Amino acid sequence: RIHEDVDPYRLPGAITPLGIALGYRRRLAEVLLDVLLITVAYYGAYRMQFDADRFLERFPYFLQSFPIVLGIQVVALFALSAYQGMWRYFSLSDGLTFAKAVFIGVVMSQVTVLYVYRFDGYSPTVFVVYGMLLLLLLVGSRGSFRLLSEFVQRERQTGRRLAIYGAGDAGAIAARHLLTDPSSTYRIVGFIDDDFRLRNVRLHGYRVIGGYDHLVGMIVA
Repeated sequence: RIHEDVDPYRLPGAITPLGIALGYRRRLAEVLLDVLLITVAYYGAYRMQFDADRFLERFPYFLQSFPIVLGIQVVALFALSAYQGMWRYFSLSDGLTFAKAVFIGVVMSQVTVLYVYRFDGYSPTVFVVYGMLLLLLLVGSRGSFRLLSEFVQRERQTGRRLAIYGAGDAGAIAARHLLTDPSSTYRIVGFIDDDFRLRNVRLHGYRVIGGYDHLVGMIVA
């Protein structure tokens, strides 16, 4: 039961209107970015497939089919929940989601163009190239955000030096969390593990620098 004198928007964990607005704005920005990427990919596919003269001949077909390709691809991205992830945690599973969405979008676009225009004047190769370019652009745009964040964390020269004990799954998860956390004040120097077989092995770009004795030496120094 919520008392009348309690503001529900100030309850712990409540979803505020501001949070909802920011979430919608972020999703809208993602959709607008993808509209741009779809445009670039489809236009680029035509330019790569045809020389200058043939491109001018085929350009009306590009304009004619572009609304179909754009609409179907955006719907496919929504249907496959491509806008549910967070860029800072972009992973292989997210890449597979985009690959499925692009594949469905390309196939459905071809089927629709075939049904509406009998595919007269269109090249199947253009759609193949378009799909490859779009997947590269979508994955690259999402992955670049994470790579940039990790690069900044790796290159930072300030913060408390941190050695992660254990070069297993738990250690890898800890390192990945610190690399993707912009508020982290730690600077990873490497992993500590007593398994001699792991010496000089790298996890997330950081080397296993030694075992417990090496850690003691680092602390004393």
